[in-house]
Amino acid sequence: MKTSELTGAHLSYWVAMAERAAEGTNFRATLPPAEPEIDLVGADGGSVEFAPWRDWAQGGPIIERARIEISPVGEGASSWHAVVDPYSYKHPPGVQPEAGGPSPLIAAMRAYVESKFGPEVGDESAEVFADKKRNG
Repeated sequence: MKTSELTGAHLSYWVAMAERAAEGTNFRATLPPAEPEIDLVGADGGSVEFAPWRDWAQGGPIIERARIEISPVGEGASSWHAVVDPYSYKHPPGVQPEAGGPSPLIAAMRAYVESKFGPEVGDESAEVFADKKRNG
């Protein structure tokens, strides 16, 4: 999958992998009627949807920590461009950590994922959700 095309739960999944949060927190894929989502499951068994591409409380700290610059493209701000500070993290060789999107958070999270994995990621997130659908 192209990083520049990640959306919704697939973008959440790859941000979670970029955060390496899976090492300290369990991620559980669930299927509400509309689309799959990634849940953060705490030690107490409670869960909260992980959607840093639409929740500033989750995406904002990532933007701040990774020093992601976000700017509108053109007039009307219907498109956004994000660039990850090249000195804030070690990037894969040859990767220009930047991306676009229809919102500031989507652009920033795509750029963040690209800064960790490059312009393409595996289909693991699609497999997680496909397995969930099959196993109900």
